[in-house]
Amino acid sequence: MWMEFTFEVILLTITGTFGLIGNLATIIFFTKSKKNKLRFHWLMITLAIYDTIYLAFCIIVFAVPGLSENYKKEGYHFYVVPKAIPIIQIALTGSVYCTMAISLERYLTVCRPFYITAQHWSVERYIVPIVIFSVVFNSSRFF
Repeated sequence: MWMEFTFEVILLTITGTFGLIGNLATIIFFTKSKKNKLRFHWLMITLAIYDTIYLAFCIIVFAVPGLSENYKKEGYHFYVVPKAIPIIQIALTGSVYCTMAISLERYLTVCRPFYITAQHWSVERYIVPIVIFSVVFNSSRFF
């Protein structure tokens, strides 16, 4: 019982809080950047948003019930979990595919610089399909 409390409540809350702070700092840093917004910047912002959603909902679903007895007694957990788990899955899927898009974009920038400059791809070609796929692929989890 103490190991469950230690890992699911204490460590998840501490590491999740550091992760939330780091992701929010990343979002602020890349949005306040004076340079032109590159595809890389927008992909990093999107990745940080997905990771922030994932961490926030993991803390709500797994750590908060161990911290608050009223949360479980009042039945909030019963209503939150069926809606939070699909959102966690959407954020996790988006995070994975956003990481793959960053890898692809970095590969093209470093190994094929002339191809990238000749193509004039907008960042929407990366982000919109990731968002749509993440939501559509995981939408059945809401039912």
